[in-house]
Amino acid sequence: MFRSETKEFAWKHVAKNANVVSADVNSTGTLAAVASKNCVLSVIRVNERNETKTLHRAKLGKSAMTAIKFSPDDQFLALGSANHTIYLFQVVDDGVFLEPYGKCKVRVKCTMN
Repeated sequence: MFRSETKEFAWKHVAKNANVVSADVNSTGTLAAVASKNCVLSVIRVNERNETKTLHRAKLGKSAMTAIKFSPDDQFLALGSANHTIYLFQVVDDGVFLEPYGKCKVRVKCTMN
């Protein structure tokens, strides 16, 4: 991962066969959330020595994850999947717990006049 403000290398975490498609880091830089093609959500903690530890690794649904994002206040984590499902988790105790907060199926149709 790189620091967005300086573009400097910050830390790395190796995950074999992860097929990562999207990642986000919380505002303090202590948690990273990673979404994969194989439907897996991973949450990784980074300590002050830039050491990493996987806190969560869970398979969600049967469709590839396509996007992941922490809320601006770091209280929630949202994931989008290829089958138009959005998963929402509440981030508790700085990522120690992820509580399911909601899930919805989104279908969008656009019409042109």
